[in-house]
Amino acid sequence: MLKVNWKMNLFVPNDGYQCILDLLSSNSKITLISYNRTPVSGFKSISYFLYKRNLGMPRPSNVLNAAIFVALNMGYKKVYLYGADHSWLKDLFIDEQNNLCCYQNHFYDDNVEILKMPKGSLSDGLMGIVGAFDSYKKLNEYAKQLDSRVINKTNGSYIDIFDHE
Repeated sequence: MLKVNWKMNLFVPNDGYQCILDLLSSNSKITLISYNRTPVSGFKSISYFLYKRNLGMPRPSNVLNAAIFVALNMGYKKVYLYGADHSWLKDLFIDEQNNLCCYQNHFYDDNVEILKMPKGSLSDGLMGIVGAFDSYKKLNEYAKQLDSRVINKTNGSYIDIFDHE
């Protein structure tokens, strides 16, 4: 990051802002912009009031939730998602010893690892996935309130709440 020689806006959660600022303060090309990742839920009118003022957001389960939220609050009328398949469920399996396992792979390489999950971890993992998808649902409703659209351009994506083109 210190070698960046072009103008860059870097969005950082409030709670990590000072640490990143201290790390990157020597590079004048990088502008830090903070956002508040305090989870907010409840009545839509109160939630939207807090969202719009950057006082909180739908549950920030992952970086994509935060990126969509930031883009909507920046005023973008269309937010396009690429590479957001979120198809974690198809990577789960049970091995011969009755262990829950997961294929771990990324789009940027052909390496596939098999991770053995701790006993009893399925329910926690599924709750995390539910949280992420619930956040997408709230972000989609917020986008409509702002007269914006989130468009998922990822074929085969499990994120079914957003328009797909």
